[in-house]
Amino acid sequence: MATSDGGESKTAAYLKTAQSGAMALVSTFQQTKSPITVFFHLIFKLSAILVYILFGWFSSSFVLTFVLCVILLAFDFWTVKNITGRKLAGLRWWVNTMEDGSNKWVFECVLDPATIDPVDKRIFWAGLFASPAAWLALLLLAIFKFNLQWMLIVAVALALNVANFYGYWLSSSAANRKWSGGDVESGGAAAQPAMDASSVYTQAVGKAIAGSLVQQATTGFSKFMGGGGSSQEADL
Repeated sequence: MATSDGGESKTAAYLKTAQSGAMALVSTFQQTKSPITVFFHLIFKLSAILVYILFGWFSSSFVLTFVLCVILLAFDFWTVKNITGRKLAGLRWWVNTMEDGSNKWVFECVLDPATIDPVDKRIFWAGLFASPAAWLALLLLAIFKFNLQWMLIVAVALALNVANFYGYWLSSSAANRKWSGGDVESGGAAAQPAMDASSVYTQAVGKAIAGSLVQQATTGFSKFMGGGGSSQEADL
Protein backbone atom coordinates (compact mmCIF):
# COMPACT_ATOMS: atom_id res chain seq x y z
CA MET A 1 0.00 0.00 0.00
CA ALA A 2 2.83 2.35 0.86
CA THR A 3 4.38 1.83 -2.58
CA SER A 4 1.02 2.39 -4.25
CA ASP A 5 0.39 5.55 -2.26
CA GLY A 6 3.87 6.80 -3.13
CA GLY A 7 3.29 6.17 -6.83
CA GLU A 8 -0.06 7.92 -6.73
CA SER A 9 1.43 10.91 -4.94
CA LYS A 10 4.19 11.18 -7.57
CA THR A 11 1.63 10.94 -10.38
CA ALA A 12 -0.45 13.63 -8.73
CA ALA A 13 2.63 15.83 -8.37
CA TYR A 14 3.51 15.37 -12.06
CA LEU A 15 -0.06 16.17 -13.09
CA LYS A 16 -0.08 19.25 -10.88
CA THR A 17 3.22 20.42 -12.37
CA ALA A 18 1.93 19.83 -15.90
CA GLN A 19 -1.28 21.69 -15.11
CA SER A 20 0.66 24.61 -13.66
CA GLY A 21 2.89 24.71 -16.73
CA ALA A 22 -0.11 24.63 -19.06
CA MET A 23 -1.82 27.43 -17.12
CA ALA A 24 1.37 29.51 -17.23
CA LEU A 25 1.63 28.95 -20.99
CA VAL A 26 -2.00 29.94 -21.53
CA SER A 27 -1.50 33.02 -19.36
CA THR A 28 1.55 34.00 -21.39
CA PHE A 29 -0.32 33.67 -24.66
CA GLN A 30 -3.13 35.80 -23.23
CA GLN A 31 -0.67 38.55 -22.31
CA THR A 32 1.17 38.68 -25.61
CA LYS A 33 0.07 41.06 -28.33
CA SER A 34 1.24 38.72 -31.11
CA PRO A 35 0.06 35.20 -30.19
CA ILE A 36 0.34 33.84 -33.74
CA THR A 37 3.90 35.14 -34.12
CA VAL A 38 4.82 33.73 -30.70
CA PHE A 39 3.32 30.39 -31.68
CA PHE A 40 5.46 30.14 -34.81
CA HIS A 41 8.51 31.41 -32.90
CA LEU A 42 8.27 28.38 -30.61
CA ILE A 43 6.54 25.61 -32.55
CA PHE A 44 9.37 24.69 -34.94
CA LYS A 45 11.94 24.69 -32.14
CA LEU A 46 9.80 22.42 -29.98
CA SER A 47 8.84 20.21 -32.92
CA ALA A 48 12.46 19.61 -33.95
CA ILE A 49 13.44 18.64 -30.40
CA LEU A 50 10.43 16.34 -30.00
CA VAL A 51 11.12 14.64 -33.32
CA TYR A 52 14.75 14.13 -32.32
CA ILE A 53 13.77 12.61 -28.96
CA LEU A 54 10.55 10.72 -29.73
CA PHE A 55 10.50 9.82 -33.43
CA GLY A 56 12.66 6.76 -32.79
CA TRP A 57 9.69 5.22 -31.00
CA PHE A 58 7.73 5.18 -34.26
CA SER A 59 10.46 4.55 -36.81
CA SER A 60 13.92 3.02 -36.79
CA SER A 61 15.00 5.05 -39.83
CA PHE A 62 17.73 7.54 -38.92
CA VAL A 63 17.55 9.11 -42.38
CA LEU A 64 13.87 9.96 -41.94
CA THR A 65 14.52 11.43 -38.51
CA PHE A 66 17.42 13.47 -39.91
CA VAL A 67 15.35 14.82 -42.81
CA LEU A 68 12.41 15.78 -40.58
CA CYS A 69 14.67 17.50 -38.05
CA VAL A 70 16.57 19.45 -40.72
CA ILE A 71 13.32 20.58 -42.37
CA LEU A 72 11.92 21.79 -39.04
CA LEU A 73 15.21 23.48 -38.16
CA ALA A 74 15.29 25.20 -41.56
CA PHE A 75 11.72 26.48 -41.07
CA ASP A 76 12.67 27.70 -37.60
CA PHE A 77 15.83 29.42 -38.84
CA TRP A 78 14.02 31.25 -41.62
CA THR A 79 11.02 32.17 -39.45
CA VAL A 80 13.12 33.56 -36.60
CA LYS A 81 15.57 35.37 -38.87
CA ASN A 82 13.00 37.04 -41.11
CA ILE A 83 9.71 37.27 -39.18
CA THR A 84 9.62 36.72 -35.43
CA GLY A 85 12.72 38.80 -34.64
CA ARG A 86 11.22 41.70 -36.56
CA LYS A 87 7.74 41.31 -35.05
CA LEU A 88 8.60 40.44 -31.45
CA ALA A 89 11.88 42.26 -30.80
CA GLY A 90 11.97 44.94 -33.50
CA LEU A 91 15.27 43.62 -34.84
CA ARG A 92 16.59 42.16 -38.07
CA TRP A 93 20.02 41.07 -39.29
CA TRP A 94 21.70 39.52 -42.29
CA VAL A 95 25.17 39.10 -43.76
CA ASN A 96 26.04 40.44 -47.20
CA THR A 97 28.95 38.92 -49.10
CA MET A 98 30.95 41.69 -50.75
CA GLU A 99 32.71 41.50 -54.12
CA ASP A 100 36.08 40.97 -52.43
CA GLY A 101 34.71 37.96 -50.53
CA SER A 102 34.42 39.71 -47.17
CA ASN A 103 31.24 39.65 -45.10
CA LYS A 104 29.30 42.76 -44.14
CA TRP A 105 26.89 42.58 -41.22
CA VAL A 106 23.69 44.57 -41.72
CA PHE A 107 21.38 45.37 -38.79
CA GLU A 108 17.95 46.97 -38.60
CA CYS A 109 15.79 48.03 -35.68
CA VAL A 110 12.57 49.90 -35.03
CA LEU A 111 12.94 53.64 -34.54
CA ASP A 112 11.08 53.68 -31.21
CA PRO A 113 11.79 50.83 -28.76
CA ALA A 114 8.63 51.76 -26.83
CA THR A 115 6.60 50.13 -29.60
CA ILE A 116 8.03 46.72 -28.67
CA ASP A 117 5.78 44.74 -26.32
CA PRO A 118 7.87 43.62 -23.29
CA VAL A 119 6.11 40.23 -23.07
CA ASP A 120 6.75 39.54 -26.75
CA LYS A 121 10.38 40.56 -26.32
CA ARG A 122 10.89 38.28 -23.30
CA ILE A 123 9.36 35.32 -25.13
CA PHE A 124 11.54 35.99 -28.17
CA TRP A 125 14.78 36.02 -26.20
CA ALA A 126 13.72 33.11 -23.99
CA GLY A 127 13.09 30.94 -27.04
CA LEU A 128 16.27 32.14 -28.73
CA PHE A 129 18.34 31.19 -25.68
CA ALA A 130 16.51 28.01 -24.61
CA SER A 131 16.72 26.29 -27.99
CA PRO A 132 20.54 26.14 -28.35
CA ALA A 133 20.79 25.33 -24.63
CA ALA A 134 18.50 22.34 -25.13
CA TRP A 135 20.46 21.16 -28.18
CA LEU A 136 23.70 21.54 -26.26
CA ALA A 137 22.30 19.25 -23.56
CA LEU A 138 21.32 16.75 -26.27
CA LEU A 139 24.84 16.99 -27.70
CA LEU A 140 26.35 16.09 -24.34
CA LEU A 141 23.93 13.17 -24.08
CA ALA A 142 24.85 11.97 -27.57
CA ILE A 143 28.56 12.20 -26.71
CA PHE A 144 27.98 10.28 -23.49
CA LYS A 145 26.15 7.53 -25.43
CA PHE A 146 28.65 7.77 -28.31
CA ASN A 147 25.84 8.16 -30.87
CA LEU A 148 27.78 9.63 -33.79
CA GLN A 149 24.82 9.67 -36.16
CA TRP A 150 22.64 11.63 -33.77
CA MET A 151 25.48 14.07 -33.12
CA LEU A 152 25.18 15.05 -36.79
CA ILE A 153 21.60 16.23 -36.26
CA VAL A 154 22.62 18.12 -33.13
CA ALA A 155 25.52 19.77 -34.99
CA VAL A 156 23.13 21.09 -37.66
CA ALA A 157 20.72 22.31 -34.98
CA LEU A 158 23.44 24.08 -33.03
CA ALA A 159 24.88 25.73 -36.14
CA LEU A 160 21.53 27.21 -37.12
CA ASN A 161 20.46 28.18 -33.59
CA VAL A 162 23.81 29.73 -32.68
CA ALA A 163 23.87 31.65 -35.98
CA ASN A 164 20.50 33.24 -35.19
CA PHE A 165 21.43 33.88 -31.57
CA TYR A 166 24.73 35.53 -32.49
CA GLY A 167 23.13 37.60 -35.26
CA TYR A 168 20.41 38.92 -32.95
CA TRP A 169 22.89 39.52 -30.13
CA LEU A 170 24.92 41.78 -32.44
CA SER A 171 21.74 43.38 -33.77
CA SER A 172 20.49 44.05 -30.24
CA SER A 173 23.82 45.60 -29.25
CA ALA A 174 23.76 47.89 -32.28
CA ALA A 175 20.11 48.79 -31.62
CA ASN A 176 20.81 49.67 -27.98
CA ARG A 177 23.61 51.99 -29.05
CA LYS A 178 21.36 53.58 -31.64
CA TRP A 179 18.48 54.05 -29.19
CA SER A 180 20.86 55.57 -26.62
CA GLY A 181 21.97 58.19 -29.16
CA GLY A 182 25.29 56.70 -30.27
CA ASP A 183 26.75 57.35 -33.69
CA VAL A 184 25.38 54.86 -36.16
CA GLU A 185 27.02 53.59 -39.31
CA SER A 186 26.89 50.58 -41.66
CA GLY A 187 23.24 49.67 -41.61
CA GLY A 188 22.56 50.53 -37.99
CA ALA A 189 25.79 49.36 -36.36
CA ALA A 190 27.04 51.97 -33.92
CA ALA A 191 30.65 53.12 -33.99
CA GLN A 192 32.92 51.31 -31.53
CA PRO A 193 35.03 53.15 -28.93
CA ALA A 194 38.80 53.03 -29.24
CA MET A 195 40.38 49.77 -28.06
CA ASP A 196 43.91 48.63 -27.42
CA ALA A 197 45.71 46.32 -29.85
CA SER A 198 44.94 43.12 -27.92
CA SER A 199 41.21 43.94 -27.79
CA VAL A 200 41.15 44.69 -31.50
CA TYR A 201 42.91 41.40 -32.27
CA THR A 202 40.59 39.39 -30.00
CA GLN A 203 37.49 40.98 -31.51
CA ALA A 204 38.77 40.43 -35.06
CA VAL A 205 39.46 36.73 -34.42
CA GLY A 206 36.10 36.26 -32.71
CA LYS A 207 34.20 37.95 -35.52
CA ALA A 208 36.11 35.98 -38.14
CA ILE A 209 35.20 32.67 -36.50
CA ALA A 210 31.61 33.66 -35.82
CA GLY A 211 31.22 35.19 -39.26
CA SER A 212 32.42 31.99 -40.89
CA LEU A 213 29.96 29.93 -38.84
CA VAL A 214 27.08 32.26 -39.56
CA GLN A 215 27.92 32.45 -43.27
CA GLN A 216 28.03 28.67 -43.64
CA ALA A 217 24.79 28.26 -41.69
CA THR A 218 22.87 31.02 -43.44
CA THR A 219 23.94 30.79 -47.07
CA GLY A 220 22.23 27.55 -48.01
CA PHE A 221 19.07 27.93 -45.95
CA SER A 222 18.60 31.64 -46.57
CA LYS A 223 18.87 31.26 -50.35
CA PHE A 224 16.66 28.17 -50.36
CA MET A 225 13.99 29.79 -48.18
CA GLY A 226 14.32 33.21 -49.84
CA GLY A 227 15.57 34.85 -46.64
CA GLY A 228 18.49 36.83 -48.06
CA GLY A 229 18.36 40.56 -47.42
CA SER A 230 19.59 43.48 -49.37
CA SER A 231 21.81 46.25 -48.12
CA GLN A 232 18.90 48.66 -48.18
CA GLU A 233 17.06 49.30 -44.94
CA ALA A 234 13.55 47.84 -44.91
CA ASP A 235 10.56 49.01 -42.88
CA LEU A 236 10.11 47.06 -39.66
